[in-house]
Amino acid sequence: MKKHKKRIIIILIVCLALAALLLVFFLKKRSGNSASSDTGLIDDYGSDDTIEDKTLYAGVIEPEQSYNINLDSDRTVESIDVKVGDTVTAGQKLFTYQSKDYSLQVQQDQLEIQGYSETIKSCQDQITDLTKQKAAASADMKLQYDSQIQDLTSQMKQAKLDQQTKQAEIDSLNKKISSSTVTSPIDGIVSKVATGSASSDGSFITILSDTTFRIKATVDELNVGSLKEGMAAKITTRVNDKEYTGKITKIDTKSTADNGNSGTDSSDSENSNTPASKYYFYVSIDNPDGLIVGQHVFVEPETDDSADITEGTAEGSISTSEGTADSGNTADGNTEVEQ
Repeated sequence: MKKHKKRIIIILIVCLALAALLLVFFLKKRSGNSASSDTGLIDDYGSDDTIEDKTLYAGVIEPEQSYNINLDSDRTVESIDVKVGDTVTAGQKLFTYQSKDYSLQVQQDQLEIQGYSETIKSCQDQITDLTKQKAAASADMKLQYDSQIQDLTSQMKQAKLDQQTKQAEIDSLNKKISSSTVTSPIDGIVSKVATGSASSDGSFITILSDTTFRIKATVDELNVGSLKEGMAAKITTRVNDKEYTGKITKIDTKSTADNGNSGTDSSDSENSNTPASKYYFYVSIDNPDGLIVGQHVFVEPETDDSADITEGTAEGSISTSEGTADSGNTADGNTEVEQ
């Protein structure tokens, strides 16, 4: 009987041990799958290569040149003929100012100028008559004629001055009328149309050139020190892994990137929950043939470290639109991104 009880106890212990091992295995597998599904995979990057000891930054193709059109603070916009995303050509109408009031004012000023012209002619005629009368008058009367002629001369000068002032006003109004229709100075894409009034930078409409491109990418505060202006860079498209070359032309550390546009905030891994600040940097492209505005790419700066890729390692970092992350190769050869 005692042997039977011992055997049962041993069997129970073995079963419990097996159950514990299965539970640990299940939890471990579930944790691994969860991490993979949360971070996502970058499949078949390159042709046969995986990402090893490389730092990649996510970027987007944008026009290199832009043109801001400001509003005249003294004028009111009557109509807007474009919207964000529209493609425009040089000379195409963008918006129109109100000009009806100016036209009415011009008509009023022209009537006043006509009145000044009549005043000037009347003064000239009177001066001519008084000059003739003065010649035939006695010495005592000549002083009176001189006084009248002097008054008429002053009136005529004032009328001429008023006439010139009104003409200048008419010229200014006509200039505003002729510039009531504002056109695009370049071929490009409308990237901004301020609502109601000018934006904080004073511009009303922004046109981006569609002839020259650059890359706008983000880098966090942990890696920004490794980038330098003039540094060569390799650019790889996300869709077909086509490669381009270029160089870093600007690193904007005076203002942080808009986290709403640049993805989820990255953090200093396990030590802190405080998001790392991000900054924009810009890359020129040697030959942008085949690229389009809005296309997403990876930028790999050619630092000294990027040339020393150690075989067999699977720990690098990828700075994507979701932030900077550690990468490791999975068993199937793909690169798993772990936040």
